[in-house]
Amino acid sequence: MALTVTIRSPYAAETLLPDLTFASDCIVFGRAEGCDVWLPDSSLAPRHARVFCQEGSYWLVAEASHVGVVVASHRLAEQTPYALRENETEIHLGPFALVLRVSNMAAVVSQVQNTRELAIALVQQAIAALGNQPEPSVMVRAGCDQGKRLALNPPHIDLMIGRGDDVHLLLDEPDASRRHAYVNRRGDDVWVCDLGSKNGTWLNGERLPPHHETRWPVGAEVRILSDVLVHEDPVANVLLELDQKAAEITAHLAVSEASRAESSVVAPTAPHDANPAAAPARSSGAEVSPIAKIPGSPPRGRPHLLPWFRATLGLGDWAMIGLAIGVVVLGALGLWILFSGQP
Repeated sequence: MALTVTIRSPYAAETLLPDLTFASDCIVFGRAEGCDVWLPDSSLAPRHARVFCQEGSYWLVAEASHVGVVVASHRLAEQTPYALRENETEIHLGPFALVLRVSNMAAVVSQVQNTRELAIALVQQAIAALGNQPEPSVMVRAGCDQGKRLALNPPHIDLMIGRGDDVHLLLDEPDASRRHAYVNRRGDDVWVCDLGSKNGTWLNGERLPPHHETRWPVGAEVRILSDVLVHEDPVANVLLELDQKAAEITAHLAVSEASRAESSVVAPTAPHDANPAAAPARSSGAEVSPIAKIPGSPPRGRPHLLPWFRATLGLGDWAMIGLAIGVVVLGALGLWILFSGQP
């Protein structure tokens, strides 16, 4: 049996995305790159849902997440298997609608690269929907040609850079060669090659060997005389941001779990009037750390107020208390004289 997944993106509903077909016993859906179906969206959990095959039937299970898994307008209970129909079942994971088709026919199984290409296509659609350029490009950040941009599209083509008439990125730098260098995008990588120029091409401060391709990382700078060129890739930036958010959430959850585990450990306390010297020794021989008293906590049993007054009140406080008591006594004596003299 095989499971075919069709993904419908809200960012470009008319764009056809490649189907993914699996013949494995477990297929994982989520935001993390290691998932079988990689859905790069911040609303999804790193491991959002899974489909497993048991005794010839496919079952859908929702993992712990905020948005959950919705089938026929009903949110599935977490960790509760849901049987998939043999023809097709439409499920919703955050902003994505997925159609799962179970078939007994042999099919070409999708490779990891297919999943990555689909994830990249989803991010490209989202960036394009916001009105931005989703394709990777070379941007001249500083120099004579500041502001110029070279889109690295289509891939697998040597895009020439120089001051000649037959180049893709024309430089106004007078000391640049006519065909100074070229860039080529193959898959997720971009390569730069110096074409034996007189003044050279520099990547992150190191001169490139002529006629030898060197990988150009995202964000790295290539210098041609006064021009500083930067490799920009919006899709790679989005995927990196998602990975960083996932790492932050994982670290936060780990700290929270550790804090809850520490707070759940209650240290044993001895009776208030117990004599520590008379306490029997533990059989294990381990030393027991003393439990510090909480400042300001009242002692157990009957409170003793006199020591508290002695420790708390100063000389001025005692004087005010004595004065207040004298006023009260004199007032009571005056009332007694007043009322006792009337017939």
